[in-house]
Amino acid sequence: MFEIKIVRRFAAAHRLRGYRGQCEKVHGHTFKVVNPSSENLARYIYGELQSPVKKKGAKLKEVTVWESEDSAATYHPG
Repeated sequence: MFEIKIVRRFAAAHRLRGYRGQCEKVHGHTFKVVNPSSENLARYIYGELQSPVKKKGAKLKEVTVWESEDSAATYHPG
């Protein structure tokens, strides 16, 4: 099982014509988009760490790989 996160942001402006309220005027938003990546690396590292961790008497729950400040993939077996 994978939990994957890459966050990208972009700014855009618009207005709602005919709408009576704050949104009628031009205003902006910062949108956030999430896309997949790094899942294979997270699974590989999990596989490499699972045995050494088990030998120490512990259980490896998951591995998270951060691609950048905003992007991560977490692998935990399902």
